[in-house]
Amino acid sequence: MPHLVYLDLLHWVGLSKARLGRPNSELYGEALLELREGVASGRIVIPLSFSHYIEVSQIADAQRRAGLALTMCELSKNVSLTAREILMFHELRCSLARELGVVYRVPRPLITGYGVAHAHGKTPLPGPLEDKPGAIEHLAADVGAFIPRLEAHTGYGWKFVPSGRSSSSIDLVREALDAHAQFRMLMGPANKQDPELLKLGFAPSRAYEVVDRITAREADLAATLAADPSWQRRLDDIIYARALFWDLSEEWDRAMSDVWPRVVTYEEFGIDRLHRIMQNMPIIDVESSIRYANFRAGSRKWTKNDIHDIGFAGVAVVYCQVVATDKHLAAQLQRQGLDKKYHTVILTRPEQLTEHLRAKINGPDA
Repeated sequence: MPHLVYLDLLHWVGLSKARLGRPNSELYGEALLELREGVASGRIVIPLSFSHYIEVSQIADAQRRAGLALTMCELSKNVSLTAREILMFHELRCSLARELGVVYRVPRPLITGYGVAHAHGKTPLPGPLEDKPGAIEHLAADVGAFIPRLEAHTGYGWKFVPSGRSSSSIDLVREALDAHAQFRMLMGPANKQDPELLKLGFAPSRAYEVVDRITAREADLAATLAADPSWQRRLDDIIYARALFWDLSEEWDRAMSDVWPRVVTYEEFGIDRLHRIMQNMPIIDVESSIRYANFRAGSRKWTKNDIHDIGFAGVAVVYCQVVATDKHLAAQLQRQGLDKKYHTVILTRPEQLTEHLRAKINGPDA
């Protein structure tokens, strides 16, 4: 099985600079070569996540977004991590079954899938031109001319790289159209204020507002803890209660119905059993541990980046073999032993990533 290597956005930015030959990017240049080799050999997969799509969309300059998206599409092959909620809700059912002493036999969802829709937990829409009878067949009749036109239309230096799996010109056209669509969805529109897009409902600000609300919510709790440090003694209870309310409350009854003949309420379980249920959900375990560490550091000011980190960290640490992230998050994960608990290699520097790939994955003894 290939290793799953998750890269925080800051490392994607470094790799993009190396791909473009920017000054002082030599260390990322070496990492880029190793990542390319690992992907080409099938030894590693570098999935994108929902957090990547949100963070890339926040970059104002279209050229910067395009350069970043080109690097991400090349290395990820548009593979994406399964949406956090889908994996987390499966974990909830497994944890409830364990607490109640029954077996939950539904297999775990796949950890990865394909494309932007999978990262968002949505069913993929029909491919481009699939609603226009005969259009793809028409393009396939002269596929050699169509692909250069598509590349020119896409712009930003995008080139279609066939996977080798298409067995006909029609399949090749579909593959090219899909690759174009995946790149443009990751890059986002050149003009975010395009009136036609706004008429169609384009509104990424709604996702940004969710992040703003969560950031404010965490900042409010930090202020409460600072004003009355006695609440620190109940910090575990507070964090788990907030996770139950914000992340699991809407799914609780459905999950209970899937594993037990009747719904058991929070009150019937009691605090100790609820703690066990939460602790036995790996994603919640990782996210709650990060929150706990941040809240215990009373002087830390919560930022949007903290929310993005928590948004990917649970799934990445639990289900990927390698996670390259920033120094703060790495320190939080390692201090609490989450890397050892989930058998995940946590890295912060490009030279560490290069060394690990050479020694453990791409090397002759791997």
